[in-house]
Amino acid sequence: MRYSLYCEYNFLTGFYDNRPIIKDEGIFSEDTQIYMWKKYCDLFLKNSNLYLNICVEDFINKSNHPFVKMIMKKKTEGSIKLKFDRFPQLFKDFDIDQIQKHAIFFISDNENCEQLQNNYGMLFISNDDLYRKASILFSDDTFRKIDNNTDWNILKQFGHPCNFILLIDNFIFSNEKSIFEKDFKMLFDSLLPQKHKRCISITIRAKRPSAKDLSGKENKHWKDWKEIFDDDDWKNKVEIYCEEIIKEKRPIKIKFQEIDNSEHDRHLITNYYWFSSGYGFILNHNQRAKGTDIHIHHITQPYVLDRMDELINKKTKE
Repeated sequence: MRYSLYCEYNFLTGFYDNRPIIKDEGIFSEDTQIYMWKKYCDLFLKNSNLYLNICVEDFINKSNHPFVKMIMKKKTEGSIKLKFDRFPQLFKDFDIDQIQKHAIFFISDNENCEQLQNNYGMLFISNDDLYRKASILFSDDTFRKIDNNTDWNILKQFGHPCNFILLIDNFIFSNEKSIFEKDFKMLFDSLLPQKHKRCISITIRAKRPSAKDLSGKENKHWKDWKEIFDDDDWKNKVEIYCEEIIKEKRPIKIKFQEIDNSEHDRHLITNYYWFSSGYGFILNHNQRAKGTDIHIHHITQPYVLDRMDELINKKTKE
């Protein structure tokens, strides 16, 4: 699956013209500008669809620029695809639903970059904040652990713009309500952007709890969930219940999808991250005592974008 990169021409030329000076061809640590610049360069020139804000004739007329030459070479080799005159009018309303969930915008407008990011809940990068936002896309920081000494607040350091979240966890309603409400609120408070202006779409895929499991064993927490799930309108009731826990001042909309009993994966996917958890995202006392591993996957890591797309498009029960 190719990366979807919406790039203004002036950003691309500025990106190349203001590249860091290489003084030493040695190994660069990930916090150096030259390391991050090379990572961005790979993103533009490998396995990407570049949506440009100029027409093909103008682009060809500017082909004397060294970075344009590099882009044209990669297009000829088949490494990237170019889409001309396909950049949305960002200062007007455009249909955000027509934009790929994992798209990244590279613009030359430094002044309005944060405003656009807050308006649309997508990653906007300007020439001025190129290195400040690099950690969202390129980082070796990929592991955390939740136990009795930590909680979901540790994910705040991975804060990023998003307008889409998919939570897949068969067992989030397997504990008492008090545990669910505490972890559910903390998890989304850690990840939801605070300044986002548009409605954030949250999808929850989980098993519908019942009085007994498939083996006939009594569900000891059924009394907590009976009022919501023992009802013909249970999907609507659980969506409202979950929205009330986390909505506060943020516009959100929750959709519940029932998944098969054989589904044991526990994932949380946003526009730019894929989090996976060993014991899931709602942890009882025993699970916290043992500790659960949280693996953090950035979309630029190998195969991550394909896996995210596979999980998003997996079939659920009607």
